[in-house]
Amino acid sequence: MQFQVRMRPRRYVSGRFGEMAGSLLRRDDGLLEVRMRLAASSVEFPGRASYGRFARSGAFFDAEHHPLIEFDSRPFPQALLQRGGELQGSLTLRGVRREVAFRLAPGGCTRPGLDCDLEVAGSVDRDDFDMGALGLLLDDEVRFHFRLRLGLPS
Repeated sequence: MQFQVRMRPRRYVSGRFGEMAGSLLRRDDGLLEVRMRLAASSVEFPGRASYGRFARSGAFFDAEHHPLIEFDSRPFPQALLQRGGELQGSLTLRGVRREVAFRLAPGGCTRPGLDCDLEVAGSVDRDDFDMGALGLLLDDEVRFHFRLRLGLPS
């Protein structure tokens, strides 16, 4: 899972989460839900250790006080995995929960998320999650892009 922050002026830096878990839940009504958990302490910027320390610090993800970043989708039809589209849900970041929408790419196999990766992208505003530190150096937008396989819960 990767994310990008644009440093001013106009230079993007990319980080990644080393630890993440996701599951695909089938509800009794036939709709699906996606649950994702990212370990904030696993954030790294390859070749830039100081960026990783900053991203884990209280000024950004605050991994010490908020170890998990969580996304829980709203229920959606299985067809969304095949055709792609907007995946809505709630994102909890730094203890702040907000409704968000990510863009799900069309699936590339019969069972997207299980037999092939789901590809999801979107962005959030740092201010919406109390991440306003260093506003003169960083743009407000944080872009997320991830490819993941989901497990079926037992």
